[in-house]
Amino acid sequence: MKRFIACAALLLLPVAVGAQTYNVNLDGDTGTGFATIIIQGSDINYTIITSGLDPAPSSAEITDGSDTVDLEANFGGIGTASGSVSSGFAGDIAANPSLWTLNVSNGTDTLSGILGTGGGTAATEVYFPISASNRGAGVQTFFRTDARIINRSGEEATVTLDFYRNDDGGNTEPDASEDVSVAVNEQLVLGDFLVNLFGFSSAQGAVKISSDQGNIIVASRVYNDKTSLDEGTLGLFVDAVGLDQAYRAGVVSFLQNRERTSEEGLRGAIGWFNPNSGSVTVTLHGWDTDGTHLGSETVTVSGLEQKQQFIQDIWPALADYGEMYVTYQASDDIFLYGTITDNVSGDGTYIPATQSP
Repeated sequence: MKRFIACAALLLLPVAVGAQTYNVNLDGDTGTGFATIIIQGSDINYTIITSGLDPAPSSAEITDGSDTVDLEANFGGIGTASGSVSSGFAGDIAANPSLWTLNVSNGTDTLSGILGTGGGTAATEVYFPISASNRGAGVQTFFRTDARIINRSGEEATVTLDFYRNDDGGNTEPDASEDVSVAVNEQLVLGDFLVNLFGFSSAQGAVKISSDQGNIIVASRVYNDKTSLDEGTLGLFVDAVGLDQAYRAGVVSFLQNRERTSEEGLRGAIGWFNPNSGSVTVTLHGWDTDGTHLGSETVTVSGLEQKQQFIQDIWPALADYGEMYVTYQASDDIFLYGTITDNVSGDGTYIPATQSP
């Protein structure tokens, strides 16, 4: 019975991209049930199926004992309800699911289940559009990438990291893939992981991170390692992004492109990762800060291709150019970003694209 109910719930309520998903086993003195709870932003979507309660349930709520979210569920006298509510507690639930219990009641009997122990689905799939462990353009630049994976799902998580190496021809499958286990509430530290996890001595590319649990927090730092010179590190924080942040139209602001040898200002680059198996056509437009259109270039990005180019390699006329920004339109969803690097210190900044209407 429970196996049948679980399948039905998942069919009724498809998983949303970037959401946190929890499967909840419901038990009580007189019945059983199963629920799928999906939290995306402030929205709480749910499907609940029960068996054995007579009469049928009349209410459903999620509570931590002090705060409560009424799901406003209408079971229609048949023991099944689906719907969505918006709540200011949604973020608290996603942050600590094992503290929250789903209660389904008919006024006399109650079925209950804890969100953090009900068997989460593979709700986490995010990407680093750029990771690197290689020498940069400057004489004293060598970039490395550290990652952090935090498990707040309430269950041990198996996390898969797939690496797609920078390749003009694109990829048909990952160049490397590794599984790691992350205990409940653990922050797994992956230092220089292109080298230490994947075994590359020098590499650049994109990384896909997927987990068998929801509520996995992932972030990375790409940094210029100058520790051999007793000068520490200079870093670019690269947060993980979901497919809902792969845009077909966007803007990359805050760019500048001074020559590296000028010993002043910033040099700029544009990068992308195509998460699709098929090619994507991207038209890039350069703009001066006064609104002057500086020209456009169209590129074809192969499936699963990661690439990063200096601005002058895209627009030769923009070598040693000052302040500018870039807009783009693409034939399919794509991750696009910019970087600027200080020509004196080697300090870098990562600039993810923002979505255009």
